[in-house]
Amino acid sequence: MKKEEQSRLNYLMSSRPLVVKRYGSHVCLHDAFSGEVLAGQAKVQLIQEPNEVTRVVVEFNCDGAHVRLDGE
Repeated sequence: MKKEEQSRLNYLMSSRPLVVKRYGSHVCLHDAFSGEVLAGQAKVQLIQEPNEVTRVVVEFNCDGAHVRLDGE
């Protein structure tokens, strides 16, 4: 496997790009590759900040069986 391909594979395995999609007044996060909605979204807010920066705040409903905490 070429170094470029290995680098791309490592990227895909370590992080998943997300897409914010809006349907009328509803907003939710989707996986950029599969297009699937991220499960457990309870609330998604798009907050327009000064200088055209937008914050995306997401709350999830989840249980301990489907959540992994990394780090300390």
